[in-house]
Amino acid sequence: RHGAGLVEGILVVGYSYGSLVAMRATAELPGAIGWAALNPPLDYGRALFLGSGAHLAAARASALPKLLVHGTDDQFCSDAAFDRFAAEVPEPKVVVLDEGAPHFDIRRSLPGALRRWVAETLGGGDL
Repeated sequence: RHGAGLVEGILVVGYSYGSLVAMRATAELPGAIGWAALNPPLDYGRALFLGSGAHLAAARASALPKLLVHGTDDQFCSDAAFDRFAAEVPEPKVVVLDEGAPHFDIRRSLPGALRRWVAETLGGGDL
């Protein structure tokens, strides 16, 4: 969002491993107003972070608006793992399932979901 040429808030969007980083970054980023996790590799999170649960703990504690997108054929995150995660993450949140989409292809649902979520999060109209 811009006001008088200055940024008023930051939305952090992360895909795959970057989605885990986005979850944690917003907890420590002044000015963060929301985050999106696109196909988080939840079945491999322990390996990626050497057993550290800090990234998921940050997500579970976040009061910011969230967009959670999951391809239902994601080879790095089972539907069960995503469903558990989505249930544990507090509101406000929007959950989008891209039926049949693998980890590297959520392009069917992503543009519209991201556009709607950003507009709603910023409290504005169409983007």
